[in-house]
Amino acid sequence: MFIFGNKASKIAKCAQKGNGNPVVKLIKDPDMTVRLAAIDCMGATRCHAASNDLINMLQDPNADVRIHVAGALAGIGDVHAKAHIANASSVAVLDGGGGFIYKYLKRIYRT
Repeated sequence: MFIFGNKASKIAKCAQKGNGNPVVKLIKDPDMTVRLAAIDCMGATRCHAASNDLINMLQDPNADVRIHVAGALAGIGDVHAKAHIANASSVAVLDGGGGFIYKYLKRIYRT
């Protein structure tokens, strides 16, 4: 995908420009640092192109991924994501503190 430079700098540039589309594929990168940065970029840029993949990632075995995904979905503000985030919370998919999920649900309902 990227010929020059590293993935993290490309993610940062896309986030700065407000366009997450070029890094959607990186939300599944094997490098956890790249993966989390790409997930965060999706929320920061309100990248709807990643919504379906992010919703599926609420089931990821890694708690950090699930927490970042919930934040990204809240940032995107996708109305379909609300139910998925609420469901993830009710079945305790997002461990690592209930406060995170309530914060994101509160944020997404304001959009």
